Amino acid sequence: MSDQALKALFKRFLEGSITPEELRRLQDLVQDTGNTDALDQLLQGAYTNKRFAVSTDDNRLEELFLEWKEKAGIGNTGLNNTIMLPATHRARSLKRWLVAASIALLVLAGGYFWFSGDDSPELARVVDPKPAIQNDIAPGGNKAALTLADGSVIALDDANIGELARQGNARIVKLANGQLSYTVLNAESDEVFYNTMTTPRGGQYQLTLPDGTGVWLNASSSITYPSAFTGDQRKVTINGEAYFEVAPDKTKPFLVAVNETVVEVLGTHFNVNAYPDESSIKTTLLEGAVKVISGGRLQKLSPGQQAQAYPKGEIKLIRNADIDQAVAWKNGLFYFNNADLQTVMKQLARWYNVEVSYAGEIPKGEFSGKIGRSLTLSQVLKVLAQARVKFNIEEGSRIVVLP
Repeated sequence: MSDQALKALFKRFLEGSITPEELRRLQDLVQDTGNTDALDQLLQGAYTNKRFAVSTDDNRLEELFLEWKEKAGIGNTGLNNTIMLPATHRARSLKRWLVAASIALLVLAGGYFWFSGDDSPELARVVDPKPAIQNDIAPGGNKAALTLADGSVIALDDANIGELARQGNARIVKLANGQLSYTVLNAESDEVFYNTMTTPRGGQYQLTLPDGTGVWLNASSSITYPSAFTGDQRKVTINGEAYFEVAPDKTKPFLVAVNETVVEVLGTHFNVNAYPDESSIKTTLLEGAVKVISGGRLQKLSPGQQAQAYPKGEIKLIRNADIDQAVAWKNGLFYFNNADLQTVMKQLARWYNVEVSYAGEIPKGEFSGKIGRSLTLSQVLKVLAQARVKFNIEEGSRIVVLP
């Protein structure tokens, strides 16, 4: 794409007239190091624009930029070369680059939210990372409880690093990174105990099963699994939402059961969204192949596809699913694509452990965009507020959506 095309997209971004598809194209261009010089010129131009003028001192700007990096979760990604000060430009004004970088960061971090209602579409952007609402609520984190076969419960977020328990022929260990891992001590033993990991609202956790399969558990979810996989299959049961990276084993299919639906794989990466308040059980495939079985029907999936299993046994196939949206929660993002307000608030309620009520008619319109899950609730609501939605955070962890 030419520099002129990049300039046109960047201009539309600054004006707030860019479409969601154009913004995704701009994200890709910003991340392309071949566009660094052209982007540098555009950012310098944005700095001189009165709409982006600032009166904050350089030290405070640097603090704000570092806060943005931390909240956006960009510190350990491959995007740093685009938003950090390049060696060839270190003589330039720190203030100019901090302002410019903050603009680039909005694009890179997906710090935007698109609202389409009865009026013309509107782009809301995060421009102030500081909480602005009283009774603010912190984001969720690594919280979970492990229920052992004997009924005893271990609070994993409070547990010390190291061995937590032994279940039959398996050793349960909390790793230094906070994850839970199982190690089979005697592969020839048939002794099996069933454990259950449960995350609360406002919690998430990562688990490595006895066969080496990685599981990421979203908020308000649970998984029940054996301390060791024996027999001719590996079967777990879930509620809520989980992402799996299944260890390959052609001799033992891996089964995920949820209600009357079963997902069967040999070794692959996929996400299952099975919250009780959702209309269907969604299985989204990233790699490999899976079979979704529900109500006597079977649907095979290829990478990039999603199966939606409904209570009466119907399975709907989405051939070109939005993979990024399906696993955004695992990657630290809220990601909505033409979602109504109730869908948006449902995800916020799970992650921030809040109740949501509506004072009057529910505002209409569709929302698209990305917001980091590391932000406080008030920061997320501030983005939504720019899309003409009004809120109050009340004591007792309750959000009231105002008409």
